[in-house]
Amino acid sequence: MELIYFKRSSEINRLIENIKEVLKDEENVEVYASAGSKEHWLNSLEMCLKTRGYIIWGQRLDIEDLVQFFKERRRSGGRSSVQRPFFDNYFTKPIINLFYVNDVGFIGAGFITTLIMDKYNLFWYEELTRNEVIFPLRWISKVFWLKREVLENPRNVNRWKGEVIEGIPPPRSGLQRISRDKSKVLKFLLGKLEEINYTMKALKEITSEKTKPRLTLDQVIDRIKKELYIDEETIKLLFASTDLGNVILVGPPGTGKTVLAKMICKLKGYEPITVVANAHWSRFDVIGGLTLGDKGVVWKSGCLIRALVKHFENRETSNLFKGAWLIIDEINRADVDKAFSEFFTIFSSTNPKEWVIPSTLIDEINEYVSQGKADIFAKRFLEYLDKFKGELYKNGEYHIPEDFRVIATMNYIDVRNLFLIGEAFARRFFKVEISYPSNIDEELKFLLNKVTVMLSNKISSEIIKEYTKEFNELLPKVSSFIKESRNLRISLGPAMILQAL
Repeated sequence: MELIYFKRSSEINRLIENIKEVLKDEENVEVYASAGSKEHWLNSLEMCLKTRGYIIWGQRLDIEDLVQFFKERRRSGGRSSVQRPFFDNYFTKPIINLFYVNDVGFIGAGFITTLIMDKYNLFWYEELTRNEVIFPLRWISKVFWLKREVLENPRNVNRWKGEVIEGIPPPRSGLQRISRDKSKVLKFLLGKLEEINYTMKALKEITSEKTKPRLTLDQVIDRIKKELYIDEETIKLLFASTDLGNVILVGPPGTGKTVLAKMICKLKGYEPITVVANAHWSRFDVIGGLTLGDKGVVWKSGCLIRALVKHFENRETSNLFKGAWLIIDEINRADVDKAFSEFFTIFSSTNPKEWVIPSTLIDEINEYVSQGKADIFAKRFLEYLDKFKGELYKNGEYHIPEDFRVIATMNYIDVRNLFLIGEAFARRFFKVEISYPSNIDEELKFLLNKVTVMLSNKISSEIIKEYTKEFNELLPKVSSFIKESRNLRISLGPAMILQAL
């Protein structure tokens, strides 16, 4: 679901520009809370990033409930699970919608701008999985506040942090009116004015991100070096390699390979789609295949098909990313010959112009999609191939988009517990080695600085200063220990050192 015709009205502008006054006017504003799982909010926040800060939520209802509701409006009596005051208030007062994530807390708020009754369009992952509308009553809110931890990590639910509003119990369902304790909510939001201003500024920057010029190599190096202690030549090699084709990052554990892969994706304007390989992987996990579902045997898409769908989707609708890249973490934990045989066919070389989607795979997917026995990703995959046919169909074959990439990571320390990567697989990637930093003292100082920044809002400056002084006295011994450990091939990477610090 996309907002393709909505233009913000002067009324919404007025509410947001005068948020402080609106929050003080208790008589002329209503408050509702929307509650749900992390997975559902993940879908809704994705919409927030793709639009001008609009977020969607819905109420779990049977379609018959909505039908009954409108029948009841014409006569007295009868009951429906649809909340009538919600409709009445929508037309009379601004409604503030609080966003509540189960087991996390309140993460944000917005003004409800639009009511939707929809029995046809699937939106949340649960609906896509079941292939049916579960939340037919929906509403769109213009976001004015999001927790910083959510705003900066919209796709990483493990980093989300919510808040508790004193005197307000956790909402129980998708829609709950807060009437008696409305003043407590408004007082809470008045205390968030600084975060509200930060949210509005950040959303404005996010929605213009796609139109920004590509970052220069020097800018990429600068941003990566603020997060990782890594050699400039390695960053340059990775930057150039991802311009040319797929890349495999090779090195010992804890050197930041996965973080680096995600960063280069984002800095080049692509959404990282990350999966972790394991010994049980087969063609089913990489490409897709048959499995048992509610409708019997169905075709389920693997990580490559899902990533390609996301790539097309972002190219078409996202204001944040111009595509998506697939990151396969710990790739040598999978039996490559068993899991990646069709991958070999698709990515026949390092040259993106030679990446072809086998017609047999397209026919296979189409067979099950036509019968209604395939997941939503398979259906969208075929739709996007048709939509981008002018670009992708060459010499009688469909090609992979030339700006799509696969970045793999591989550890080489504990090879006894891993599968070997053969030459046939390796030659399809540009290889970039990520080694331990050569200057251990500088590495330790960099990591210590990261720790102090992380703790600066939680621990007093006096304690941090004392901690830093003690660490600097221990620096020679710590440095010597790390050097000796690495010489003995003991995995002691920057990530582990940072955790220890």
